[in-house]
Amino acid sequence: MDILHNIIEITDNKFSTLLHFLDNDLQKRYKYYQLADELYLNDMIHCIRKDTLDIEYKGRIKRINDKIQIRHNKFNIYINPNEYYILTKPSKSKMNDRTFFESLLNNL
Repeated sequence: MDILHNIIEITDNKFSTLLHFLDNDLQKRYKYYQLADELYLNDMIHCIRKDTLDIEYKGRIKRINDKIQIRHNKFNIYINPNEYYILTKPSKSKMNDRTFFESLLNNL
């Protein structure tokens, strides 16, 4: 159950609304992150559970199907993206895996 669904649905800036309802420690830690619009392989993600607003998993994406497989603490875990707010940190490098996979997708 998503406790912020109605509030986030009507706001323009969904990330700042989510950030407002997180603990102070989490607000400081994730203020430079963003809600993931699109997910790509090898992206580092942080999963905030929608019903408790706690960080449950952090890991690198290994597979994307109806569930997302991430590598978390040396284990592969499958998460349902509908149960989590998924945060990513914007990349600062000029060439990374994201741009590679975007260009590969565009060429197919």
